[in-house]
Amino acid sequence: MKARGKLLTPDRRRNAVKLLRQRFGVSERRACAVTGQPRSTQRLIPKQREDNTDAEITEILRTFALANPRQGYRKAYRAVLEAGYQVNLKRVHRLWREAGLKVPFRKRKNKRAGHGVPMGAHHPIDANVTWAMDFQFDQTQDTKVLKLLNIIDEYSREYLATLVDRSIDADGVISALDGIVAERGVPVYIRMDNGPEFISHALSHWANEMGVTLYFIDPGSPWQNGKCESFNSRLRDELCQR
Repeated sequence: MKARGKLLTPDRRRNAVKLLRQRFGVSERRACAVTGQPRSTQRLIPKQREDNTDAEITEILRTFALANPRQGYRKAYRAVLEAGYQVNLKRVHRLWREAGLKVPFRKRKNKRAGHGVPMGAHHPIDANVTWAMDFQFDQTQDTKVLKLLNIIDEYSREYLATLVDRSIDADGVISALDGIVAERGVPVYIRMDNGPEFISHALSHWANEMGVTLYFIDPGSPWQNGKCESFNSRLRDELCQR
């Protein structure tokens, strides 16, 4: 027989004690012992809030969830604080669940089979070993193209730099890498796709001088640069919303 779930909250245990007493006629002491409910908690009368703060906060959470469907209660908590409410995260989480709000579940896609090089030798084993970089595109209100170069550390998932411009060529890529190297040192590998800025002779010469191995993913195989693609998605959600 499959075991039922535990009665985790005091309110659920309180209701269970009442049900046991009504159905089986047992004493309060016996019912509390069975459910694991302290008798002092059972007799405690929950305080009712006199103000309408919960309803106001819930409305803020609903508005936030509608405008930011892929962000959860932790980001919504910041919106509540910015609205001037002095509440803790647990209370916001409770109201978030009571309102039935949640981040939409995205079905996990089946792993796509590619013909890439085995990843074992290129799997990062420490910070500053393997960097990954990729371009993403957006546009400003005047419909002009905006180009972003994102660079991350694959091991720590740390954001290293984002270069934003109307156009970024190989010299721009090298300039961004030089800025990071001056602060963090030289990585062992850099993972990227086969874009024209990445396969240029200028970047190849820079890598040879620095002693960096450039690791190119297979054409049409963005999942081989999955960590940077994941960062691109979150960057778009948080900073490129319209």
